[in-house]
Amino acid sequence: MKSNSSVFAISLVAAAVVVGVVAYYQGKVESLRTENRELRKELALGERSSRRVVENRLGQYSKFDREEGGVTMDVSGLASDLILVEEEKEKLRGQLDEVLKPLREDILSSTLRTTIRKGEVLVTGGYQTADGRFQFAIVEPTLQTMADGETAIHLATRHLSMGAEAMLSVGLDSLQTTAGNTLQHGEAWESAEMAEVTQELLAYNDVDLLTAPQALVLPGEDAEVMVGDYRMRTTPDITVDGAGFDIELRVEQPREGEVAAQ
Repeated sequence: MKSNSSVFAISLVAAAVVVGVVAYYQGKVESLRTENRELRKELALGERSSRRVVENRLGQYSKFDREEGGVTMDVSGLASDLILVEEEKEKLRGQLDEVLKPLREDILSSTLRTTIRKGEVLVTGGYQTADGRFQFAIVEPTLQTMADGETAIHLATRHLSMGAEAMLSVGLDSLQTTAGNTLQHGEAWESAEMAEVTQELLAYNDVDLLTAPQALVLPGEDAEVMVGDYRMRTTPDITVDGAGFDIELRVEQPREGEVAAQ
């Protein structure tokens, strides 16, 4: 009996080992199958993604015309894109040169890029000139429809010089700065409020409206005002949602210079 029980026990152990081995390999096989399925999915996605990239590139940069002599490639679209890239690079070089200009010349300047809503004006400046007064530049963009139906941007600009008392009285001291050259230094004011503030300022004896030119430009075009050594350049555009304006603004003048009131 003892001998038979031992054989039976050994048989059970062997069976258990076989079952364990089979289960182990079944698990491995299923794992490999799962991995294989995932790899196939990734491969299919990769192929579709690659096709989309190629199709997009072809759609953006080339057009094919089948002719008797074979397939010709029209690269005019690509050439136009390259021209636009070069123009953008040149524009960026110019902007960088302007930002670095105070390192070469003794000037006062303000450079900023921002977005304002319709019905708002952009105010910058707040630096002090050699005569002890403070100067501010104001840009008010509005939409205007031209005779041909195209939408343009009308720019009303103002350049004000004032003493400290006048500046404080209307709250423009929030822009007062000891820096002669500023970046991203400006505020958006309600147009109606700024109109009232301007009238209030002009009642002071120590406030001068130095310049107030206007310009009409297409969205994305530059507008430049130069009065003596004073220079204002702005590039307005309409926001994507049409609710406001994207504005690039640069104002500069010699530190010791004085702009005569116009």
